[in-house]
Amino acid sequence: MFFFGRTKAPGKPWDGWFRQQSARQRQGDCFFRADKGALQVGHPGLRQEIRRITAGSLEGWNRKQETLIINGGKECTFGVIPSVRTKMSKKAMDFTELAQERYSCRSLSEKPVEREKIEEIIRAGLVAPTAHNNQPYRIYVVESEEMKERIGQTTPYTFGAPVFLIVAGKPEEAWTRASDQKNFVDVDAAITATHMMLKIQELGLGTTWVGSFDEPKLKQLIPELQGDELIAIFPVGHPGESARPSRLHGLRRAASELVRYI
Repeated sequence: MFFFGRTKAPGKPWDGWFRQQSARQRQGDCFFRADKGALQVGHPGLRQEIRRITAGSLEGWNRKQETLIINGGKECTFGVIPSVRTKMSKKAMDFTELAQERYSCRSLSEKPVEREKIEEIIRAGLVAPTAHNNQPYRIYVVESEEMKERIGQTTPYTFGAPVFLIVAGKPEEAWTRASDQKNFVDVDAAITATHMMLKIQELGLGTTWVGSFDEPKLKQLIPELQGDELIAIFPVGHPGESARPSRLHGLRRAASELVRYI
């Protein structure tokens, strides 16, 4: 797996260095050539970041054997790399389809959620836009049985989740609109939470945006949350056998009621 690192300037357009983290290979600096296809290997976030850096210039790369340079000169072959168009069409879901397929999953299995997937969900939250780029949100990962039990004291909507993600914000760090002093901490944290919620769906996991909880009591039981504005609790897990959208999920008001062109 490859995670995006800080780019350097080796002398060719869009070349860069990446930190390798793999169970099969020792950690080291990995070099890619943007006119080849090596960066397609590994973590989806890496491909997205490179697309941003290269202004989307990914088409036209060759399908062939590629190598990465590891630890200052040692070559590592990763085999045949499919074209970007082919690989992305198999793995990436159209955004509108993703949004439509997402539903509030109220049946979760006890199967543990892979650490890799939790990190991907967090990454999706960390790239969320915020007012003035102040990034006032906070993300709390709750895994211990003790802390999960404390959450259960403040809401009945836990659904047997093996892990919880709490999204909050620091009002004092958020941008404030000058005209009416509107503090954007709730807006910023909600955008972050939405990124995470959709990433959970993309990964084949289930969750529900839980807003019904006793906030004062939760802050009392989990002191780390003191001073935060709590936006959402996400019980996260693999969908259970009885998981399905609620009967209200597909009901949508007509666009004519909700959209105005002015």
